[in-house]
Amino acid sequence: MNSIGDFKQHEQPVWDLQHHPTEQCLLSLSADDTVCLWSTFSEDENQENIRPKKIFQHKEMFAQTFETPTSCTWLGKQSKEFAAGYVSNNKLIVFDA
Repeated sequence: MNSIGDFKQHEQPVWDLQHHPTEQCLLSLSADDTVCLWSTFSEDENQENIRPKKIFQHKEMFAQTFETPTSCTWLGKQSKEFAAGYVSNNKLIVFDA
């Protein structure tokens, strides 16, 4: 199986990956405090340095830094929403992709 390209954005280790159950997209979350939404569809077989479609970050009100996500999941087969868990504040945050 051939690679479709290099998904490059995260600056720290990736902790979780979730492919959408029906759409051609992927979530990745990292120790760099980001959750990235990627398209897994490509008409060009020789893509390099694929960039995310969207980047999500969460910061508590009055906080100086972003929170670090540790896990994520899509909220249903037809949903464009996903939840990400954050260890530093014991919260589950829902995002709209």
